[in-house]
Amino acid sequence: MLDAPALPQIRFARAKKARRAQKSGEPPPAAATVETPGRISPGLRLVLASVAVVLLFFGQRLQNPQPWSYDEYYHLGLAREMLSSGLRMETFR
Repeated sequence: MLDAPALPQIRFARAKKARRAQKSGEPPPAAATVETPGRISPGLRLVLASVAVVLLFFGQRLQNPQPWSYDEYYHLGLAREMLSSGLRMETFR
């Protein structure tokens, strides 16, 4: 089986050592005051995720610049027809 990562065990060990030091009256060790790295704000995460999705779609289009199925040909034709005659489509002529 896979072993659990050691990082949470280290945090628990440091907290346990700090509690023992407080009970005995000794000052806590310097290793217990480790700074946590800054987190990315949710708004920035959303922007980064949306940029990643747009780049993924552009990358796929650059790899395959031509339509590859009848379904895409249909939708391209429909989009061109809607662009030339307006957004409302009544019938195909």
